[in-house]
Amino acid sequence: MKRISMVTILAAVLIAGGLVTFYVTQGRRGKETIPASTSTEAIPVSRDAGKYVRLQQPTMFSYDELMALGTSKKVSAKLADKLHAITT
Repeated sequence: MKRISMVTILAAVLIAGGLVTFYVTQGRRGKETIPASTSTEAIPVSRDAGKYVRLQQPTMFSYDELMALGTSKKVSAKLADKLHAITT
């Protein structure tokens, strides 16, 4: 009878673990996130409850805006709002 080496056993365990991980992550892709509770009377539920934003990024500064921020002490209100949105 042929002996199975430790390398073969280790490779089999790692491949099996990878396949299980792949199966679990692929199974979760189609699922939707559901809010914890939408029927409680004590907490009012807005009509946007359950809608989630996947990726929300502020717009970045242009070269001219960066120059204005770097050279002057006073900035316009629009530029100040943009700076606040990026830094918070």
